Amino acid sequence: MFKKIKYLLIVVVVVAVAVVVVVVVVVVVVVVAVVVVLVVVAAVVVVVVVVVVVAVVVVAVVVIVVAVVVVLVVAVVVVLVITAVVVVVVVVVVVVVVVVALVVVEVLVVVVVVAVVVVAVIYAKVCISISPGIPLRGDILIKCYHKKTRAGNREVMWQCQFHTCAISDNNIVFSKHELDDAVIGE
Repeated sequence: MFKKIKYLLIVVVVVAVAVVVVVVVVVVVVVVAVVVVLVVVAAVVVVVVVVVVVAVVVVAVVVIVVAVVVVLVVAVVVVLVITAVVVVVVVVVVVVVVVVALVVVEVLVVVVVVAVVVVAVIYAKVCISISPGIPLRGDILIKCYHKKTRAGNREVMWQCQFHTCAISDNNIVFSKHELDDAVIGE
């Protein structure tokens, strides 16, 4: 009887120990599994976060680079456009100045030529007829004679503002020295 009880107690103790061992093993396995799952989940979360952060940083860098490139391109285009406009304006101004200068030079040349022609014409042709018999001495103008031969007419005296007076008929030219002592006579 005692032996049976003894064996029964041994069996109970063994079963109890086995149950405890099994429970402990199960708990340990469950805890380890939970820890592993948590570690894996944490690792996945960390990886996801890192990937997201890297992606955001890459996108931000790309956006900044694109913005900088766009700004540089726009700046270069603006500088080129401004340079082109300035060059065109300078060329137009230079052309206008050159054309105006040429026109002014041409006008001055024409004016000088016309003035020379007018002076030459005045020098060669223009003399004012005055009455004969008036002495030339003492007049503020320089005098010259034009002997114009007509039947029964006297010599005609002419005056002009030049040292000599070119005569078209017989090319008789009197100098100022000759005219200073001259008096019209028969």
